[in-house]
Amino acid sequence: MRPTVTGAIAVAFAALIGLAWWWAAEPAGERSVVGDRFGERSAGSSKPQRSPQSTAPAGVPRAGVASGRSVDAASPQRSLGNPPIPVTPGFEALLSPGEPPPPGTPGALILEQHAKFSTESRDVAWTSRVDGVVREMVEGELLKGGLDPHRIDVSVIDCVDSLCELQATMPTEDSLKPYDFQFVVGRAIQGPLANEFDLRGMAIHRHDIPGGRTGYLVFLPRSKP
Repeated sequence: MRPTVTGAIAVAFAALIGLAWWWAAEPAGERSVVGDRFGERSAGSSKPQRSPQSTAPAGVPRAGVASGRSVDAASPQRSLGNPPIPVTPGFEALLSPGEPPPPGTPGALILEQHAKFSTESRDVAWTSRVDGVVREMVEGELLKGGLDPHRIDVSVIDCVDSLCELQATMPTEDSLKPYDFQFVVGRAIQGPLANEFDLRGMAIHRHDIPGGRTGYLVFLPRSKP
């Protein structure tokens, strides 16, 4: 029997949004997803883990970009001697744990990616571009729904030579809605930021934080020429 038009549209839409939709449908709680497979799960998940290609925390206002403001025109395009990336409240267990996690675990991979911001030069121009696109899309989705544009707090967006890190929080009740942060990031990297990131190494860690909010830690590795 031939597939229906509705079925074809559904398949095309799923491909556009990416596997983030597939992952988001899983039960809430702590999750890590990696690459175009979006397959890895944190400890305690009901599904088996797969070897990640990369994993890590999410963005921060870095090298002249804070809370969505553009980088100063006088700032250098790259900066060395990086100060530490801010850790969003509720992200401490991921980014500054009391004890180092065992090698090869999702927690260890997060810290490995996060550590690159201490060793690589910051790309100010790239940070500014990514920051502007992501924040504009987040605010646009919220305003479209008649909501406060600050309902999603994108606390950190930062980029070094090899990747960008994002940190964001939003009300847990907003999960799976069109403006869910993971969906907005998915549309950004397949739209205005297409071809800038290697989706095979993309990593998202979603976790619950106090106050009825959900935190997202995102690592987006840069595409190689």
